[in-house]
Amino acid sequence: MSGSKAIGFVFVVATFCFAGFAGWAGHSHDHFVSTVSAEEADAKWGDLSGQFIYGGEPPVPEALELNKDAEFCGPFDLHSEQLRVDKESRGIANVVIWLEMPRRQTPPIHESYAESAKADVLLANKDCRFVPHVTTLRTTQKLLIKNDDKIAHNTAAYLKRNLPFNAVSPPETEDRRTARRVERAPAKVSCSIHAWMTGWLLVQDHPYMAVTDKEGRFTIKNLPAGEWTFHVWHEVPTDVTAATQDGASQTWKKGLVTVTVKPGENDFGQWTLDPKLFK
Repeated sequence: MSGSKAIGFVFVVATFCFAGFAGWAGHSHDHFVSTVSAEEADAKWGDLSGQFIYGGEPPVPEALELNKDAEFCGPFDLHSEQLRVDKESRGIANVVIWLEMPRRQTPPIHESYAESAKADVLLANKDCRFVPHVTTLRTTQKLLIKNDDKIAHNTAAYLKRNLPFNAVSPPETEDRRTARRVERAPAKVSCSIHAWMTGWLLVQDHPYMAVTDKEGRFTIKNLPAGEWTFHVWHEVPTDVTAATQDGASQTWKKGLVTVTVKPGENDFGQWTLDPKLFK
């Protein structure tokens, strides 16, 4: 075979081999993508929903005694927020439930929480009360404290594992604070100027926290599938240590309950709390 023919033969073989390899590689890549489809990725995560109801006649919130700025605050008809029970559903508002992790451990976190990881979380002084009554904050986020009122407030957070702070809030101003360590339970928030103003702040290093709405309902989205321990808390009894479901009572030591989270929707169920817990 002459030199020119040999070179041509080698070029053809090399081209054929390269094309075959490229085709094989492309086929392999397509196969790989199909094995990690969005549906299969979603199979690793689940939502947890439930409801807490009051096992008795809903109590009437007590009217608050205004010790200062009554002219401004009086028209807001302020009542105690310690125990709020919906008259129709008997749902208990402001029950807090969060994923309890061993110290220095964090769970896998779904990508849907990436956008809010460094966001501001609002805690407002509004109409002479804290809004929301219970605030949840991640250690990567900033607490945005705003005073929407035309009178001065202050926001004091009695944190235990972070430095406590006392943010002075002149009328219609804002401030930002951070908490970089996990708090084992919600910390009390108060205003020393207006003694009736109280709230709570829970700090965790993951987003798996929820506060029940006025009907006692909550949902925690995109939890990692598996068996997990949750902490159930309310400001009056603090740890919720007992609950009843379908007539069967359970004891939750230190407010801890184990739940198996499966991919998709998970119904924690409706739990009735004895009024004696709130005495």
